[in-house]
Amino acid sequence: MKKLTILLITIFIIYLIYSLFNVKKANYVSISDEMFNDYNGYLKEYLVNSNRLNDFNDYFNSSSITNLYKDIRNNRTIRKNNNEYYLKKVLRESDVLIISVGMKELSDNFDKYDMSKNNIYFNELYSNIDRLIKEIKKYAYGTIIFIGYFNPTNYYDANIDRFFYDINIKLNKLMMDNNNIYLDLYETVKENKDSIKTIVSSIIYYLN
Repeated sequence: MKKLTILLITIFIIYLIYSLFNVKKANYVSISDEMFNDYNGYLKEYLVNSNRLNDFNDYFNSSSITNLYKDIRNNRTIRKNNNEYYLKKVLRESDVLIISVGMKELSDNFDKYDMSKNNIYFNELYSNIDRLIKEIKKYAYGTIIFIGYFNPTNYYDANIDRFFYDINIKLNKLMMDNNNIYLDLYETVKENKDSIKTIVSSIIYYLN
């Protein structure tokens, strides 16, 4: 009985040591349209402080969904600090990929008084997102998080609420169908909550 107790204690100690010190470090990749990427600094700080960061890459920002799609197809190369980074290779080696593209395009074309126009534009945007995600999934096998869209104006009414509710439902389903994570920020931004904190805390939740 005593030997069994010692054995169980030993196993528990080994498990505890493993849990405390075997923390998986992540290759973190962030691709945005540079309209909404302030969360990168906060997340990087968390990963460094918690000894979770192996590599952090936010070099492949893109002005549009279509341009990002072309960058992947063409395996865009960027030279930083005497190193060359190939987009397909960066995607393959990513453990966590954060995608925040399309918000600037939506913002530039959003009409707060004309939901029909907005729906026509979003349908085109959605097709581009669908194509982009399928291309990304060819190379990125880790956790993929897509950051959702929100009202780029300070004007709210029932039509705007309905428009963003509908597009968030569609985007969430698209991400779920592709085994990705969708972060819906509409209510967070509408209620003037700290959207940066929401993004960082959500990403941390999925990392743990």
